[in-house]
Amino acid sequence: MNRAAHLRYCAFVSVRKRLAWIVPLALLLGLVVFLLGGGLELSLVTAGLVTGVCVLAVALDSVRRHSDDPEAQTFLGS
Repeated sequence: MNRAAHLRYCAFVSVRKRLAWIVPLALLLGLVVFLLGGGLELSLVTAGLVTGVCVLAVALDSVRRHSDDPEAQTFLGS
């Protein structure tokens, strides 16, 4: 398995493991928007944007953590 495929697989696994909180968070925020009078369209757009941003953030963080670049690692050890 080459490096790019390995990083994609790590990102996929990280996103799949965290879907248990990403989806309920997006639905909850969509419900809040709907209850505040935003309408169905705005609540669906909000849920979609929250889901997209969370998935992208988790995937990018996973790629950063699994890369071998020492500058990309966390600063807890320094």
